[in-house]
Amino acid sequence: MLIIGRYCIIPPVSIWSSNNDGILSKAWPQNLAALLLFLFLTIIAAWRVITNLNGVIVGFDNDIYINLWADWWTHRALTSSEVSLWWTDMIFHPQGANLVYHSFSHLNTLTSLALRPWLGDLPAYNVTILLNFVFIGFSMFQLARYLTDSTAAALIAGIAFAFNSHSLYQSSHPVLLSIWCFPWLTLAFLRAMRENSRGWAIWAAFFVFLGATTSTILVILMAMWLFLLLTYLWFTEKEIRSSWPLLLIFGGLSGVAVGIINWPLLSDALSGGNSSFVTSPRQSILTDIEDVFIPHWHRWRVRGMYLGIIPFILALILATHQRFRRPARVWVWCTILAYLFAIGPYPSMFGESLGITLPWSLPVSTMLRNMYRMMILMAFGWSMVSAYGFLALADRLQKRPQLVRAAGLLAAAAIFLEFTAAPFPARSAKVPEFYRSGLSEVPDDVALTILPTGRQHDKFYMYYQTVHQHPLTGGVISRAAPETVAFLYDIPMIAYALANDSRADFSVTAVTAQLDRLAHANVGYLIIDKERANGRLITMWRDWLTIDPFYEDEELIVYRTTLEAGRDFVVKIPLTTELGLIRADVAYTEVVQGGAVKIDMRWGSTALPNENLDLCLQLHPADERLAVSHSAAFEQCKPISPDRPTGLWNNNEVVRDAQFILLDQPIPAGDYRLTAVLHDGLDFVGQAATISQITVYSADPQVAVDWQWGEEISLLGYDLSPNDTSLDLTLYWQSLDAIDRSYKIFVHLVDDRTGAMIAQHDGIPRSWSYRTNFWEAGEVVRDLVQLPLDRLNAGQYTIYVGLYDELTGERLMAVSSVQGDPLERVPLVKRNE
Repeated sequence: MLIIGRYCIIPPVSIWSSNNDGILSKAWPQNLAALLLFLFLTIIAAWRVITNLNGVIVGFDNDIYINLWADWWTHRALTSSEVSLWWTDMIFHPQGANLVYHSFSHLNTLTSLALRPWLGDLPAYNVTILLNFVFIGFSMFQLARYLTDSTAAALIAGIAFAFNSHSLYQSSHPVLLSIWCFPWLTLAFLRAMRENSRGWAIWAAFFVFLGATTSTILVILMAMWLFLLLTYLWFTEKEIRSSWPLLLIFGGLSGVAVGIINWPLLSDALSGGNSSFVTSPRQSILTDIEDVFIPHWHRWRVRGMYLGIIPFILALILATHQRFRRPARVWVWCTILAYLFAIGPYPSMFGESLGITLPWSLPVSTMLRNMYRMMILMAFGWSMVSAYGFLALADRLQKRPQLVRAAGLLAAAAIFLEFTAAPFPARSAKVPEFYRSGLSEVPDDVALTILPTGRQHDKFYMYYQTVHQHPLTGGVISRAAPETVAFLYDIPMIAYALANDSRADFSVTAVTAQLDRLAHANVGYLIIDKERANGRLITMWRDWLTIDPFYEDEELIVYRTTLEAGRDFVVKIPLTTELGLIRADVAYTEVVQGGAVKIDMRWGSTALPNENLDLCLQLHPADERLAVSHSAAFEQCKPISPDRPTGLWNNNEVVRDAQFILLDQPIPAGDYRLTAVLHDGLDFVGQAATISQITVYSADPQVAVDWQWGEEISLLGYDLSPNDTSLDLTLYWQSLDAIDRSYKIFVHLVDDRTGAMIAQHDGIPRSWSYRTNFWEAGEVVRDLVQLPLDRLNAGQYTIYVGLYDELTGERLMAVSSVQGDPLERVPLVKRNE
């Protein structure tokens, strides 16, 4: 036997014969009962999944969707000689992607594929994940039973290891869930050392092999655990030093097994094929220091592991009991060291960095990438600490065996109930109907681009791909090389979306030119996923694209990338036989002299224009007959699109255009027609069309003032018009330069006698519709403010006006030629009521 000091870490031979618990024990009735018990507990915990195997996917993290994709792709590779497991052209179309670094969990995938003929695709995956929980509990039961000679302690360890919050969270990650290899590896390794058995050494190497077929991360964690175990035994037990031949057998077989399984990854990493193999410690996901102590009853979705009330009490009992404290020491060290690694090189508490560096975890973090994965070893050690804690409790109650049995059952039940208090993690398995039937007539090689895009969104789309089986321009690989997304970043509208939360880039005006880049790569459809996109994002992309969708339902909006006039868009205002306006929207039809008219214009071509044309916007008196005219009250001619002149347009072209007219020329107040007509550089061509009716107001306020806020905004004056219910204040602002911030305007009506504020206005100019950072340099803005008069009594009042930053709330200081001292609010008028 192995001795730690004076205490056993492995029971003596006189207690453990060949009939005792082990991986291939002849004590099969007890093993079978334990296996069935953990199967029963898993069914209870996962009843939500068991009753809906075809409707949900086990796990809460979005990673569950790429797990199903991995199963689908592996099946394609196994059933087609033309498909490589390590390369795909189905994501990151058209260049494809290297899958060496993808999150494959081969053992779980093969299990799932083997179950498919009997269960179906999705149920097979769910059952595979749930079986891991059965084996985690059962394997830990066998190890703890072997070490403690206590069924109750083994049951506690198995439940704590299988159903702790970290294991539940990892139900989303088969690569990190199959942790049953740790107890069985440890059991085989210890028996090999104790019994000087080559057979057990081979079994131990076999479990390393199974871990390698599950995940490279598990291999790294197993190596760390074995290093700790061997180091501990080496310094506490001299006999272990004579077991080096077994260590060579175990190490050699394990190295060969790991090398074979991970050869594609190792060869790619050694050749420098992917620089992302080693990541920066700053990018590592950590466990907050306090996280293990905060109950996860309603938030098991966090990555950390909650220690639990009963296991913590058992650990305290163990700490006061010397007999079992020493044999549990290696497990205590495993728990503590794993926790110190899990909090990472740059620890934080309650989400706030502590500003210190823990150097010991720096080398590990580059390989593990996310240090919270150390919680696997922490759970492993903590489960055995709980088992030894129960032994300490049982020793104190040894004269009352019935109480010991009752305490064991109660402790096991309490741990199970506490760790599984929240519903078992599961997500919807729903696939939009369009992906099931809408692409049935579309050739298989036609690709899709789906928005919103990005790592988390693309996981869903990869799952949908397992149904529609069309290539995607996006995708997710655990450690993707930068060149993987080269195609997407070569398309300005997609590149901007990737860098800006999937928002549309309104500086890009050539809609067809962007869609053509997709179409030339055989991307047939641009799809907006309504479930992933909020209402504002959907509105933004509808507006940017301009065209009509090919298909729309409650889940998706689908656009063709190859456009056709009359089908995808309609030219409603033709200006020549070749082109015209799909629509033209004037932001404000009431404008002051010196103000601005802004027109959002969408152009479409029905034939090749073949020449560069300018757009002339004209203002004609409203009562004047519509005609192509060289005489107008106001005229401005500019290229339709400086970035894409009409001479470069193709048939079925769609172009966005934003025109801005500053009425800086003398123009009488009154009603006008805003017309559009094209000009070829020599004369007008085609026909004129009325876009909107415009009302121009005088810029002569009743009262002129000269207040100025910095070098950005000035107040030219105001009009004051009282009525029965309100005081109408019209303010005339002018932007002195381009403004990069949004300022709010506040107006206060103050009682001079008491200083009380009787009425106020606080908001964005023009009824919250025209932020100051939209104003053009030199533009005059007319803004009507209405102050209610229902609480106004007789007296003298003063109106004050000011500006403040919308984001910070900081008020701007104003000065004038009359009032030299800066004021944060300026008085406009005193009024007697």
